[in-house]
Amino acid sequence: MQNTEILDLTKKLVTKYVTLASCIDSETNFMLFEEGERPVTNEYKRGVIKELIENTNNKCFAAQFSNKLCGYVLGLGNSFEKKKHVVNIVIGVLSDYQSLGIGSLLLNHLINSYKEFKVFHLTVVESNTKAIAFYEKNGFKKSGAVLNSLKISNKLVNEVLMYRDSDNLFIANNQKADEVSSNL
Repeated sequence: MQNTEILDLTKKLVTKYVTLASCIDSETNFMLFEEGERPVTNEYKRGVIKELIENTNNKCFAAQFSNKLCGYVLGLGNSFEKKKHVVNIVIGVLSDYQSLGIGSLLLNHLINSYKEFKVFHLTVVESNTKAIAFYEKNGFKKSGAVLNSLKISNKLVNEVLMYRDSDNLFIANNQKADEVSSNL
């Protein structure tokens, strides 16, 4: 998307990030938080600063389009020696900005920022076929399932485990960021 910037999460952006994440939570049942479950208190924001900004194992980037945050991606690294090579990924994009290349831009920006890591993991609700296709398009492969791991609308659902290793590092569909921007 033209006019799309990928920003590092900074202390100045924490309030906008929490508001964005809460909005995405309210748009879909596929995110971990239920609508209204993510607190927007100053205490929660301080926790975000500590975990996502000050913890060097973690990274967070946001997509900004015309001065509005429209998506984010988290890379949650591990401090345990045996798991230091693994990063767990969480990504969310506002529904009005999906299918425009922003998710791929965020995902690849995050992955390319972790030069020292080799394996990226994520989970996705089994019935979220649109997200599974998105991740497969971006080089992720299914590696298993976690049965009955979430309760959505009072029903137990499965999650698909997906991974991508550093040998798969590429810009989505071999496009450069500015080419993705022209998809509008």
